[in-house]
Amino acid sequence: MKFSFGADFLSKADLPYLALLREVLGYIDVEDYTYAKLNTMINLHTGGLGFSLESYPSLDNPKDAKFTFSLNVKALRKRYRLGY
Repeated sequence: MKFSFGADFLSKADLPYLALLREVLGYIDVEDYTYAKLNTMINLHTGGLGFSLESYPSLDNPKDAKFTFSLNVKALRKRYRLGY
């Protein structure tokens, strides 16, 4: 499954911070899990999580681009409920 979120609300100067967020997500502790436990739980219940920052050319102006932040989840059908 792929979930994409528009990032047009960010200025071009702030896009590197979104790229930084993409890199650290999944590598930090969260409220209930350490990084190691979170990584184990993700891999136990899914085929993994992936984050990406994507750009698409604007149809109105080829010099402009639209940016999205995406989450990719891989899971077997019986695990879909745990994937989101």
